[in-house]
Amino acid sequence: MQTPAGIVIDPEESILAAAGDTVQLMATVLDHNGHAIDGADVTWESGDESIATVDGQGLVTAVAGGTVEITARSGEESSTSSITVKDVVLDREVLSILYQATNGDEWTNNENWLSNGPLSDWYGVIASASGEVVRLELPRNNLQGPLPAELCHLASLGVLDLRYNDLTGNLPPEFGLLANLRWLGLAGNGITGGIPPELGQLSLLTSLSLDSTELTGNIPPELGLLTNLSWLSILNSRLTGNIPPELGQL
Repeated sequence: MQTPAGIVIDPEESILAAAGDTVQLMATVLDHNGHAIDGADVTWESGDESIATVDGQGLVTAVAGGTVEITARSGEESSTSSITVKDVVLDREVLSILYQATNGDEWTNNENWLSNGPLSDWYGVIASASGEVVRLELPRNNLQGPLPAELCHLASLGVLDLRYNDLTGNLPPEFGLLANLRWLGLAGNGITGGIPPELGQLSLLTSLSLDSTELTGNIPPELGLLTNLSWLSILNSRLTGNIPPELGQL
């Protein structure tokens, strides 16, 4: 048997969308001339089986979010492949927090919420093929209570429509972290406090609906940073002061 001089793993890195997803790794053992050694023995090992496991044939199975190195060995030689498992469980946890914070048991429609099924089966939720929440639409659905700041962890969220419910408390400044948000609708709620200047960080935002709320204070000039904004509605609120000149640049 020829002595291994190196190992090449294909692919060298992979991203798995969710727990249970798999990827097949192939290891080619090379001799000192760079030629493949047919029938060479290869063993596989996961650096962290809480993130992903690997069987004796190089089949990797995702377990939980994180990044792990999968190692192939033959003789004295070894090589690794980097596997990243996206932590889509977080989106499920965030939605569960919203449900509990807004009295989900009393929603007009809470079909499939808190179930173990795909998030797209939950009423008002649209998720990507990889399980990330991209739209959350629960208007006129009797949500009651404060908006949880944890919604800022829905990293792929593009549309948040919670209009005409009974939401109270302040508008969390953490919403400024929703980098992919394009549409934010909170009209017709009892939200109080000021408009967080952090909303000016939402560079992709095209529509902001905050009318018929209990918001107070001045309009933050940071909203002038929303260069993609085409619709801003703040009618019937308790906002005061002048319209910032920065909004004239939109």
